[in-house]
Amino acid sequence: MMEYKQLELTTSFHMMVNKQLELTTSFHMMECKQLELMTSFHLMECKQLELMTSFHMMKCKQLELMTSFHMMEYKQLELRTSFHMMECKQLELMTSFHMMVYKQLVDVFPHDAM
Repeated sequence: MMEYKQLELTTSFHMMVNKQLELTTSFHMMECKQLELMTSFHLMECKQLELMTSFHMMKCKQLELMTSFHMMEYKQLELRTSFHMMECKQLELMTSFHMMVYKQLVDVFPHDAM
């Protein structure tokens, strides 16, 4: 009878240990699920950062292209200014030439100049 009681107690002890192991396993499974969710969240966060980086790189490329365009525009304006300065110099020379011709005519025909 005592042997039977001892077996009952041992069985009861093993059932409690088994229950404790089930609870511990359940806890670890929840912990594991939580870690999976956190990993999933960090993966989404990482993907978002990759997309933002990609967006900023495209924006940077667009700004580089715009800068390049404005530099070409500026160079074109410099060339046009240089052309107009040469045109102006040519007009000054022509004016100077015409003034000399006029002075020669005045010297040759002084009475017609008046």
